[in-house]
Amino acid sequence: MKEKTQFSGWRVAAGAFMIMFMTLGALQTIAIFMPPIIKDTGFPAKSIMLMPTFATLSGFVSNMFFGRFVKRLGLKWTIFTGVTLLALHYLIIALTSSLTVLLIGTIIGGFCFGFATVAPCSILVSNWFVEKRATVTSIVFAGSMIGGAILTPVCGGIIQNFGWRTAYIVLAISIMLVSLLALYLIIESPSEKGQKALGYEKAATEKAETATGNKAKGAAASWVLKSPGLYIILIGVFFIGLATNSESYLGMFWQEKGMRIDTSSNLLGLYSLFAAGATLILGRVTDRFGGKMYLLVFTVMMAVGLGLMTFTGVRNMILLVMGLACFSFGGRRTANVIAPIILQDSFSTEEYKLIAGYGAAATQLGMAASGPAVGILYDIRSAYEPAFYILIGVGVIAALLIRVGMLKAAAEQARRA
Repeated sequence: MKEKTQFSGWRVAAGAFMIMFMTLGALQTIAIFMPPIIKDTGFPAKSIMLMPTFATLSGFVSNMFFGRFVKRLGLKWTIFTGVTLLALHYLIIALTSSLTVLLIGTIIGGFCFGFATVAPCSILVSNWFVEKRATVTSIVFAGSMIGGAILTPVCGGIIQNFGWRTAYIVLAISIMLVSLLALYLIIESPSEKGQKALGYEKAATEKAETATGNKAKGAAASWVLKSPGLYIILIGVFFIGLATNSESYLGMFWQEKGMRIDTSSNLLGLYSLFAAGATLILGRVTDRFGGKMYLLVFTVMMAVGLGLMTFTGVRNMILLVMGLACFSFGGRRTANVIAPIILQDSFSTEEYKLIAGYGAAATQLGMAASGPAVGILYDIRSAYEPAFYILIGVGVIAALLIRVGMLKAAAEQARRA
């Protein structure tokens, strides 16, 4: 009992949860800031709508270089760099009257995606947890969804009463204060405290056993960067990002059908809460049945949820909410968990450290590609329905690719054992 009370992994998980809450949670507020920025500055709407795209692309770049930063700075200082850049980006945008500087600030903030969100937080969990890894990963990632659900109305209230520039300054200060507390809680590795990861006995046993099936993880970490299975998975993850970013266009789809702006905003807030719960459920499912079950549930619910919402439109609120609840298991927010879950299930902890940034980068790149893809598909029929139905098909193809990659990686592991 005494040993359990000394285990620091839960403290680390709490710190990672706070980081996700303040970083991705803050970044999810962009939709409520864009209209007042356009109105106040007079900048072209099309230019302001490039902000998420610029941030996502710089997030892709930062994920690609994530491994190099960690080698030089360590996880804690890499996370600190990310949150500092995010806070700086809010201050730059709040204090500028130049469109060019605003977009530069957006690019700076986008580096937070790679340095302070999915990749570092999933590695922290991987370092501290063998047992309950998927569950703890899901709890940590749910922080971003809870953060979005809380920070969006809070920022909305500040914008309403004091203006969007004040809201951005408050957000910047809050990010730094909460993140400094979170970084105090974070310990990079159990060895720093003379401890072992939760369930380390299981990891030692699995490593000693003869490799069988898709649980084979005995090979040296260096081979993984040459693994065809890895790259098949990453292609699938790219298409997952592309398909699930349909979430970004739900509000516009509903408003085009006649829904009030405040109603669509409330539905998206409800969706954030649904997604937090769905992430926790999917984590428990993964710990019990493995990554392939996560992938199956994710894909089925994505297809059912998006299909139901597309077919229903705004004609029936009950069916719409049912579709939204289903989609929460397979939308963009839960898609951020796909790469960590699948890659940790397919490779060892040491191997995952080498490829965590690539998984997050593939997701980010897919999401960035979604905007042009949806725009082109929308222009064909001047409607979102064809785009949504095609993206459902893309999501199914993505899941098949990921599953093929998982099987390929397992076979590669078995040959090397």
